[in-house]
Amino acid sequence: MSSLRRGLRYLCTPLLAVFALSALPATAEGMEEIVLRSVQKCVRSPTRVRRTDEDALANACLAYRQGRYAEAEAQAMLHLAQEPAQAKAHMILGLARWKAGRVEEAVRALEMAVSLAPDDAQAHLALGNVLRDARRHDDAVAAYSRASGQNPALAAAHFNRGVALREAGRPRDAILAFRAAARLDAGDFEATHGVVRTLGEAIRGSEQPLFDMPRTADRADPGPLSIVVCSIDPERLARFRSALAPHLAGLEHEVVVIGDAKSLCEGYARGVAASRHPLVVLMHDDVQLLSPEPFHALASALESHDVVGLAGSRLASGPAVLWAGHPHIHGWVSYPSRIGQGYEAWPLSLEAGVLDGMETLDGLLLAMRRETAVRVGFDCETFDGFHFYDLDFCVRAHAAGLSLAVTTEVIALHESAGDFGDDWRRYATRFAMKHPALASAPQGKCHAYCAQLDRLEDVARFHRELASLARVT
Repeated sequence: MSSLRRGLRYLCTPLLAVFALSALPATAEGMEEIVLRSVQKCVRSPTRVRRTDEDALANACLAYRQGRYAEAEAQAMLHLAQEPAQAKAHMILGLARWKAGRVEEAVRALEMAVSLAPDDAQAHLALGNVLRDARRHDDAVAAYSRASGQNPALAAAHFNRGVALREAGRPRDAILAFRAAARLDAGDFEATHGVVRTLGEAIRGSEQPLFDMPRTADRADPGPLSIVVCSIDPERLARFRSALAPHLAGLEHEVVVIGDAKSLCEGYARGVAASRHPLVVLMHDDVQLLSPEPFHALASALESHDVVGLAGSRLASGPAVLWAGHPHIHGWVSYPSRIGQGYEAWPLSLEAGVLDGMETLDGLLLAMRRETAVRVGFDCETFDGFHFYDLDFCVRAHAAGLSLAVTTEVIALHESAGDFGDDWRRYATRFAMKHPALASAPQGKCHAYCAQLDRLEDVARFHRELASLARVT
């Protein structure tokens, strides 16, 4: 990939990071690398200049593509001496001078190119790149807007406009530009990362909301509910109860604690059997809910679905919940920062609301009707440890015709990153033997989008802003 096309960098997660929602680097140094990559400010270049039949212009095109910029300039000048109104030659001349560091001369040549060919989106794109390099951000934004106006499907114009807008201190417009690029190409992970990074920076820098917060829709009454949690740590359990208490106020509920689970399958099976209420929520003891009325949101999602989680995949593939990678994986979960104070928001995609069609869900939180949990059950014999309880449950639930969904209307902070060592590998082998069709599936590409945030209030706002963005057309 040329240096011109690098743009905002995205991070490809390591192999083991797709095995659960906790797709975090293994070390603080790994997280620092994310930050270093995310601050690169290269932009995407125009499509390669096409060769023409004229010898000088063809030679200029070839020299430019091969990085011989002085020769490209000379050949473009030679062609312009014979045909001064040739827009393509002015464009090559401008690009060659830009690469030589003569920015103002490059601007003049590219301005001539767009004046001669005002309908050429690539010329406007090239001019925008040079103007941005000259730190003329408003002029660059205008050039990129003209490029996208001439060719609305030119994703590079939207992306580069986002870069220029962010540098000009206009985060809201930058986010919309990045999203426009992402919508044009589901595989444009740099554009999605541009949305996430810019939103995170804006939240850290200002208390003013970027997008109008919609009125919360009327949600279903959850009715009596049972929280089932397996925990062997009294202090962690106490924190879990304390954080949960405000969300349960006024609701008929019970918290079923399994303190001696032999495995998560066995613990959850025993917890469901002991539960007394029709709505059951299985939770890790290191999950903190941050959104208002989370159980109302879960109940609303369960009106049209059988099992609801906070992250998952629309394709069951391989020995991991998120193995299929993008564009199949969805959901939003945050974590404590691993490089110091603060928090990290990790949206898997920009889709918001109740997202149907899931085939796998991460087990940090699973909500369902009690009869669903009893009907599907847990394979305590095969998975007699603390891995694959969620993936096996969801694969079988989906195969039974049940509807699985992810909701982004519940904001959660997950304190742990998971463990994918020898014990995990042992159970991966068991999963492969039980589900051979999935075991051989190739791993998809999983990209991590991370926003660094300072406070829990910022985490909640980040998710609210993403939800509001999804409602902006």
